[in-house]
Amino acid sequence: MEPPFGFTSRLRRETRLQRWIHRNALPLFCVLLPRGDANAYSPNFGYADVEPEVAALVKAAVDIFAKLDAVVEEVDPGFANPRSIFQTLWQAGAAKLLRGFSPEQQAVIEEGLLLIAKEGDGITLAEYLSA
Repeated sequence: MEPPFGFTSRLRRETRLQRWIHRNALPLFCVLLPRGDANAYSPNFGYADVEPEVAALVKAAVDIFAKLDAVVEEVDPGFANPRSIFQTLWQAGAAKLLRGFSPEQQAVIEEGLLLIAKEGDGITLAEYLSA
């Protein structure tokens, strides 16, 4: 049985949407970045696991630009995986949001979001500002 949406495991606490974005949508944001007289293309930002089908579609889009005489260079922008930064901000934001909910409202909130907010309650101001 698949866990409810928004809750994949107690270890990862990552929604299916977050996982999809991380693996599939990130390369789309970096298809063509203006870089002087050329356009930079990164298939995975240097760290992301991209599903082969998505990588092929993005590469096909880049090839179309190249066929239109755009100068396209494949680059590795050297980004570090931002997951820990995102998790800190997401968990703290969820905690802040749910603090304003009544006990009755919290009773109908999905378990995964409650666990994320509980993690966010433990984030210090210094940790938040460092993210």
